[in-house]
Amino acid sequence: MKVIKPLENEWREQPPLDAFDMDKLQNSRISIVGAGGKTTILELLADDYRARGKQAIVTTTTHMFYPDDRWAFTSCEDLNYIQNELRVHQIVWVGTPCENGKIKSVSEDMQKSLLNLPCPILVEADGSKRLPFKIPGEHEPVLFPSTTNVFGVLGMDALHKKIGEISFRSQMVAEFLEKTPEDTLEEADFVRIIQSKQGLKKQVTSHMDFKIILNKVDNDELMHQALSIRNTLRKETNETVYITSCQLGGYQ
Repeated sequence: MKVIKPLENEWREQPPLDAFDMDKLQNSRISIVGAGGKTTILELLADDYRARGKQAIVTTTTHMFYPDDRWAFTSCEDLNYIQNELRVHQIVWVGTPCENGKIKSVSEDMQKSLLNLPCPILVEADGSKRLPFKIPGEHEPVLFPSTTNVFGVLGMDALHKKIGEISFRSQMVAEFLEKTPEDTLEEADFVRIIQSKQGLKKQVTSHMDFKIILNKVDNDELMHQALSIRNTLRKETNETVYITSCQLGGYQ
């Protein structure tokens, strides 16, 4: 994948686990929140684990689209069965089928049981209706139990677009930013959402490793703007920011 790492200014091509400096970590519980590429990033990480011959669980605490035929999926809430599936397939998606071709979270008891597995757990912990920008609702995000790493994602393709056209829960976004749905999203708005405990950092504790991913950076102009946002964040709060151009069939 294409990434500009936190202390760099140029693109490099790296496998996702290396790109996000996750290659040395064992048994991470990764909750991915925000908008503009969550599912794509989750699948890229799962692909990388599989390429390295490692096992991983993929699941959701909210709703996500049913996995395609590349992936093994089970709705069985039996840990022994899931362990057998991991031995066969390496990567196993676990969830409960629901409406509109989606899956939803397994039971709370099953979530706790999954923590007993000696492998990473990748979790889509937020929804955004395929829009690249959002602010979490009252009951969002839903971080997985014992989350160790949080990826906060925003799509840079939302920059300079109208809030009402490009944001999930656009009225909430506008009110938080003290704007109207007809106003456009600017760099300062990205910074504010990223820094806020009501924004991307909602429910993130000091025990969790928080990484910001500015995604959908697909041209030079967006790259320079993403670097500008990153530099502002570095000066103000020293946040860890990755700039990416992830392509796997759109963003979720």
